Amino acid sequence: SSMVMTTTTTTTPRLPASLSLKRCSHYGDTMQFVDRLTQISMDLRMIPVLQRTAYLRESLYELNRRLRRRMLTKGDVSLDVEDNHSPHDWPTEMDLFTNNHLNDDEHDISSQLQYSVHFPLEPQIPSWAGGDDSTTTTTDSDDSATEKKGMVRVLNVVPTECRILASRERCPFLVQLEVVQTNMDGSDARLYAPC
Repeated sequence: SSMVMTTTTTTTPRLPASLSLKRCSHYGDTMQFVDRLTQISMDLRMIPVLQRTAYLRESLYELNRRLRRRMLTKGDVSLDVEDNHSPHDWPTEMDLFTNNHLNDDEHDISSQLQYSVHFPLEPQIPSWAGGDDSTTTTTDSDDSATEKKGMVRVLNVVPTECRILASRERCPFLVQLEVVQTNMDGSDARLYAPC
């Protein structure tokens, strides 16, 4: 009598190539976003104290412009691409709402939002009129509350609300972000799929 052994291999289904590229691009731009914030802090150390707030605001306006550019180009232009525009050039905030060269499907702001960067954050206050603040965070004493999913899309940095913190050797700063909740986990493929 012979013994036959069968081996069963299970493989995780792979993402379609286009979705995989979007995920990679989102991840790269999220890291670029954090790197740019870090670089701003490093650069601030070399700026005279009285000029730091103005430098911080201009740098954050430039970061906002790059976020808007990423949203309007549907992720085709990464945050790290230099285009020699000033912080107040195209795209402006109004360009998100008034794009005459787009058709009606693409004109919808919610379809552009999916191309912003994602962060695993829990918003503290609602900042976007379209955001959903009807859910509450689960606490140990309140099991009936629904839990917010942790991924948010960054819409905008609020430069006028950002503050440089006092430090002898470094130049840390507080950053305030306007975000919209996704109600999705970080592993949810819908973060990168068309709306």
